[in-house]
Amino acid sequence: MKFNRIRFSKEASEALNKMKGRMGLNWNILCRIGFCISLNDQVEPDPADYKTDGDIEIDRKILIGNEDELYVALLRQRCVTAGIPEDKHFDYFKAHMNRGAILLSKRIGSIKELAQLITV
Repeated sequence: MKFNRIRFSKEASEALNKMKGRMGLNWNILCRIGFCISLNDQVEPDPADYKTDGDIEIDRKILIGNEDELYVALLRQRCVTAGIPEDKHFDYFKAHMNRGAILLSKRIGSIKELAQLITV
């Protein structure tokens, strides 16, 4: 899966900015947690629901860092299980990143709540 940057939707950008302001965590950390939350959801996201109209754009190396292969493998496994063709994997990667940021924002309001969420 080749890409250099991801631009987030307006809703996901707003969610990431709100969480960063409340908790002081960088977008990439919030995106990684949100991505996992989205992958855990049994319903596939619709890539068409997440336009690239937000003000946040993150480089791949910053977004998933040294764990690049892990995140790509998690996505590929999910896509294979759901029967999503390989040429659509990047669309679903972006959709999970966007949906994850939005879901995370709805679930947590503080760093304490985030700590409780990830230790469960």
